[in-house]
Amino acid sequence: MEEVHRRDPTEVIRLEIKAVLRNNESRKYQLSRLHIYPDNIETIPKDIIANISGVIPQVMKVPKRLDEYSAEELNEFPKLFDWPEDFHVAPLSSIAKKLITRGSK
Repeated sequence: MEEVHRRDPTEVIRLEIKAVLRNNESRKYQLSRLHIYPDNIETIPKDIIANISGVIPQVMKVPKRLDEYSAEELNEFPKLFDWPEDFHVAPLSSIAKKLITRGSK
């Protein structure tokens, strides 16, 4: 390995990654997409550095919790129906109360 490293410092890493990848059709493609540079960040071309991002784009926007909405936003939200005046909600069980208080911390 020392001799290989002297010839090409990136070859050792390439061989190790090749050993880890499964031997199937996509192995050659995955290795072709691998970019290894021998020294620090100074040797990486500027166009590749410009394309590097440490952030994975979020697939879906995280919805806001009900307590994060302002009173204005809640009032502007369309009302789907009116509850009847004689409608009563059953009291919460002790388990549900614990879950609600635990979630609000």
